[in-house]
Amino acid sequence: MSRAIYYLLLLALLWCRSTLAYGVSDAHDLAADGRQAAESKTPIVVMFSADHCPYCEQVRRDYIDPLPDHPRFGRRVMVRIVTTDSDFTLTDFNGVETTHTHFARDQGVALVPTVRFYGVNGERLAPDLVGAMLPDFYLDYLEGAIKQAARKLGQATMSRH
Repeated sequence: MSRAIYYLLLLALLWCRSTLAYGVSDAHDLAADGRQAAESKTPIVVMFSADHCPYCEQVRRDYIDPLPDHPRFGRRVMVRIVTTDSDFTLTDFNGVETTHTHFARDQGVALVPTVRFYGVNGERLAPDLVGAMLPDFYLDYLEGAIKQAARKLGQATMSRH
C-alpha cells in the first residue's frame, strides 16, 4: 500500500473516531435542530471546541459526552459540537449555510472550550461556561445552566433523583 493511501486511511479513521466516539453529534443543521427543539421545548447545548485542545477533550469526555445518557437531562437537552478550527459546513439558526469556524466567530466565541445554551431560534438562554473551570464544580455549573435554559423554554422543572 502506498504511503499516501496509508495516511488517508489513518486520517479517515481518526476523523471517524472523533465523530463517533461520543454520544453527541457535530452541528450540521441548527435551524432543523431548532425546529425539533421547539416541539419538545428542549434547550440546545452547543460545545465550541478545537482540535488539539486538551481542555476541550476533558470537558467533552467528562461532562458533554455523558449528557445524552444523564438520568435528568438525557431526553431534555439536545447536544451539538462546533469545532472552531474546522471548515465543516453547517446551517445556522437562520438557515444560512456557513462553516463551524465562521459560525463560532460570528457567535463571538474567542476561547475554547465554551459551552453555550441556545433556544429554538438561537437565542441564548443561560450564561456560557468558558474554559474547563474547577472540576469539582463544573457539573454543578452545567446542571444549573441547563435548568435555567429549560425554565426559559417552559420545560417542567428537572428534579433530582
